Amino acid sequence: YQHDIPLFRYSYNPKMKVIGLYSSLGKYQRDPVLRNGYRIQDKNWDGSFDEFKRSHPKDYSVNFDPKVFDDFIRFNKDLMKESSITWVISPYYNDYKEMIINRIAIEKRIERTSNQLQIHLFDYTNHPLSQDKSNFYNSNHLNRQGVEQFMKVLLKDKIWTN
Repeated sequence: YQHDIPLFRYSYNPKMKVIGLYSSLGKYQRDPVLRNGYRIQDKNWDGSFDEFKRSHPKDYSVNFDPKVFDDFIRFNKDLMKESSITWVISPYYNDYKEMIINRIAIEKRIERTSNQLQIHLFDYTNHPLSQDKSNFYNSNHLNRQGVEQFMKVLLKDKIWTN
């Protein structure tokens, strides 16, 4: 709904309001944020996960909102009327993965849903990229090095041909 109401998506940030207004009038030019489908982040490990881990010394339960997931499913069903769908779960840092106590239940829900909808699912959460902190700038975002390696994996696995 944010995209249906002009400038609403910028309401939280005054700078973005101005950029959004200028952009809608064709007066704001800037390089695209995404290149080849992803945002290049020339960042090193930022330490935010280390801080998160200190504040959650035992384990962590991810808030999995069923309503949001249902909305996601409805969106995918609409897309499936026009094209094929593939779900890709990209690698995230292994130490974070090990902290999530409801991870298996979430993974099973995603896998079960992809099977029901006959959507190809590629889960890279156990890929060796997840083991190396130098591929990330925080626990769930790959940096440039990680993205470049991950893109090679995706090309090798030919996920776009399934």
